[in-house]
Amino acid sequence: MNPDLADDRARTLAYANSEFVDLAGVRTHVQTWAPDGGAVTTVIGLHHFYGSAQTYHRLGPLLAGRGLRLIAFDRVGFGLTDRPDPRGVWVGPDAPYTRAFAIRQLAELLDRLDLPRVLVTGTSMGGTTALEFALTHPSRVAHVLPASAPLTADAAAPPFLRPLLRPRVFTPIGAGVVRRLAGTIDADRVGKSFHDAARVTAEDVDAHARFREADDWARGLWWKFVADRPPSLPRRLPELAAAGVPVTAIGARHDRTVHPRYAARLAELAGGRSVVVDAGHVVHAEGAEELADVIATAAVGD
Repeated sequence: MNPDLADDRARTLAYANSEFVDLAGVRTHVQTWAPDGGAVTTVIGLHHFYGSAQTYHRLGPLLAGRGLRLIAFDRVGFGLTDRPDPRGVWVGPDAPYTRAFAIRQLAELLDRLDLPRVLVTGTSMGGTTALEFALTHPSRVAHVLPASAPLTADAAAPPFLRPLLRPRVFTPIGAGVVRRLAGTIDADRVGKSFHDAARVTAEDVDAHARFREADDWARGLWWKFVADRPPSLPRRLPELAAAGVPVTAIGARHDRTVHPRYAARLAELAGGRSVVVDAGHVVHAEGAEELADVIATAAVGD
């Protein structure tokens, strides 16, 4: 990975474990947490909508303490990754603000690191993307562990409005709306995705707030809101069982966004198992200890 790919602004905002790499033509912010002496097993973490790779700051060290390496990257539209102009490309693996593009980036990242197979986890829309990556590249996934993953919905604009809002004339208007709606990112705001807001730390707030200092953050988030199609996974999940991809679906007991019963349904469709952890929606943050145990168990089994 080449940190010289990043511009000065991104370097200023980067973390101690940050690197920047060109993935599918986009300068992408990547963070790694690894045990001393290296690791045999790698886990990929895909963050939630509104999140960033840094939201794995709790889980990364916990997995490193169990001898596992965690790699997370900011998907296009979030964090410190560049926000390219979509230039009218809104659908498919060349459309930068789609889940398909994130899947393409992840495949390129694995190629660069010479990783034939990895465990993949993700929270909320990151969990959906983890499932879609496993469906697209089953031979590269040793185990997929989606947490609070929606199967048929996302957090973007209503689907019927997205094509209508894509013309460039709406970009400055949409970016302005995003800035107004974003409001203040503080412990109370971040705590809305936790069960116990008292667990929110300054690091949790920073993981959600720092991206707002990045160039074009509001435009990028607007493009994300209008770009992608909602997922449609229930009919495809049996393909994971047919391909022999182990699935552990993780639900959060206090999740007000994606009820934990959906994890059980996901596991049933995919021929896997489900577990429930004591957390709110952002499982990899509030439920990091339990999630680390689940991932470590999956790693041993694989």
